[in-house]
Amino acid sequence: MIPAQPRLPFVVAHRGASGSAPENTLAAIRLANTMGARCIEIDASVTADGRAVLHHDDRIDRCSDGEGLLLMHTAAELETRDFGSWFAPEFAHERIPSLADTARLCAELGLGCNLEIKTTGGWDEPTARAVCDAARDWPTEAMPLVISSFSERALQVAAEHLPEVPRSLLAKIPPENWRERLAHTHSNALHTADTPVLSRERLQPIIDAGFPVRVYTVDDPARADALREMGVECVFTNHPERFAPET
Repeated sequence: MIPAQPRLPFVVAHRGASGSAPENTLAAIRLANTMGARCIEIDASVTADGRAVLHHDDRIDRCSDGEGLLLMHTAAELETRDFGSWFAPEFAHERIPSLADTARLCAELGLGCNLEIKTTGGWDEPTARAVCDAARDWPTEAMPLVISSFSERALQVAAEHLPEVPRSLLAKIPPENWRERLAHTHSNALHTADTPVLSRERLQPIIDAGFPVRVYTVDDPARADALREMGVECVFTNHPERFAPET
């Protein structure tokens, strides 16, 4: 049985407040909370020694002072790296967070979370297992947790390892065979990009069938309002400070 989706706040802070702080760091999550966000989106992947950490790219070059594939570094090696200075000097020495540390911070701040499983090619199952193991004690009674991924295999693994946590399929555009793909991944929500093909006509059959649609990445409040009019449940934004805080 697929668990029911929670209703997420309309504004979800994408990788934390990533327009104002280094993405996928505890600093970005704290800042999102300060800006009034009640829910965040984060990316989780796996280290060489099987630890689940927050990171978006396959490689660490863009967001740290290191280089190479994330999967080729141990957690201890990554903890020596600076994951903040690339964004701004005041974030120097910001460390890569473990998923366990992130869960504790979300619990402290009372933040809901969309946890995206990011997989390196051919490593979908081990990544999903590590992420699910680390998220097993997430305090879902106090705040919503949703797992999403572009990887269909990762979502299937999540259904096996954390069956009580709802799952959402990620797709850059709403697929024509959306119903089949949601069923195949044991998912009951669709997360999709804000692209020119995103229209009321394309979304209406999905929404009418009872599946929430959530859209990334939307930094313009006027565009967000237009998507809300189409029936979109929430938007993921790099700039939660541009939106009125939700109560």
